[in-house]
Amino acid sequence: MGGSIENHSRFGLEITRRIIAAIGADPVGMRLSPWSTFQGMGIMEDLVPHFEHLISSLREVNISYLHLANSRWVEDPTTQ
Repeated sequence: MGGSIENHSRFGLEITRRIIAAIGADPVGMRLSPWSTFQGMGIMEDLVPHFEHLISSLREVNISYLHLANSRWVEDPTTQ
């Protein structure tokens, strides 16, 4: 995946900023699933630095909440 960490976060941050500008930060939150492989999505090689940057940037725009979902269990063959 090419490009900088900042560019990878740009779309989500711009949308979040515009929503906050339109309705305020109080009802605005974001859910992230860094380790999700849902529908064939792959895990990024440098996952931690990318999400550290995104989370730090979301803190700066002052969202109301951040929901981190750990969905690594999806690939677990013992789950039914």
